[in-house]
Amino acid sequence: MGSDSRTTGNRILLATMLFFLSIAIGVIAYRGPSPLPIDAPKDRPSAARMRQTLVQLLGDPARKHTTGSEAGEAFLRRLESKIRSFGLDTRRIEIPWDPERQNRHPRARVDLLPNDTVLRNLLVTVPGSDPTLSPILVATHHDSCRWGPGAGDAGSAVVALIEHCRILSDRTPKRTTLYLFTDGEEFGLLGAYAI
Repeated sequence: MGSDSRTTGNRILLATMLFFLSIAIGVIAYRGPSPLPIDAPKDRPSAARMRQTLVQLLGDPARKHTTGSEAGEAFLRRLESKIRSFGLDTRRIEIPWDPERQNRHPRARVDLLPNDTVLRNLLVTVPGSDPTLSPILVATHHDSCRWGPGAGDAGSAVVALIEHCRILSDRTPKRTTLYLFTDGEEFGLLGAYAI
């Protein structure tokens, strides 16, 4: 009985070591593509361009931009300006927030919003060449939480979509592509639910 449990223990140890060895080999063998510099070809996404855009949107040092705040409105204006610089049209979808009509959000969270808050979603349309095809919708939120600038959540997604808008603005996709930047996500997906 003792030798069977020792053999089983050795097998488990060997399997565990092989598992971690295979992970180490995978990490060493695959490093992924190198981030492209700011002067990368126009038809390729550039990490350096995205970082530059993030700094332009958030400021240096980065500032928070919560739903219903002046900073949130300023962030949205900078976002609109950046997208319009590619020759694309933007459309705001403004929805007055009514806390009495909501039933899916934690009260403690939404009570942090000012009573006169207007949710400001932004829609960008890149027309496709084939109107018979259904459009594609790509979405993220543009607001930050109350205690940070939102560089990771969801600033990184915002600048990735901006970079995608920039690339598609130079060529017509087959399908119409809609980009939706919602407001109030940090308070419980308010802008997304309001549409």
